Amino acid sequence: MTKRAARLIASTLLAWAPLQALACPALPAEAEAQVRQAAAALDTAIRRGDRAVLESKVAPDFQQVLGNGERVTRAGFIDALSAAAGGTGTFSVERLQACGWGDTAVVTFDAIFTVHDGTATRTVSTFIADVYRRDTRGPGPSWLLAFEQIGVRR
Repeated sequence: MTKRAARLIASTLLAWAPLQALACPALPAEAEAQVRQAAAALDTAIRRGDRAVLESKVAPDFQQVLGNGERVTRAGFIDALSAAAGGTGTFSVERLQACGWGDTAVVTFDAIFTVHDGTATRTVSTFIADVYRRDTRGPGPSWLLAFEQIGVRR
C-alpha cells in the first residue's frame, strides 16, 4: 500500500469517526494479535524511550498529524518520544479498537496523559487513530506504524 493510500484511508476514517464503530471490519484473529502486539511494543518503547524499537516499528514514510494540523515527520516523532521517556508524566490507553482492510489496520484509542510540571498536575485526554501497514519484507509477519492522527478531547 502506498503512503498516499494509507493517508487517504486514515483521513476517510477520521472524517467518518461517528460511524466508525458501525463500519469497523474485524481483522482476522492472527492479524489482530500481530497488530496489538506491534501496538504494545510501541507503547513499551515509548515508555522506555527505546529508540531502537521505535525505529524498527515506525515505517520509513511515517507521518503524524497533531490536533492543530501540525505535521510531524518520522524523525521528529522518534526524537520527541525518545527524549520524553523518564519524564514527569504518565499515560494510559483506553477503549482500544482495531479494524482491518487487508494489509492495513486502523487502531483507535483514547490516550490519557498526566503531566507533572513541578507545581501542578494536569490531565489531557486525546483520541488517537493509528494506521498500521503489514510489512512483508522480513522473514515473518510484521506491522509498522505508518500514520498517526491525534485529537485533543475537550
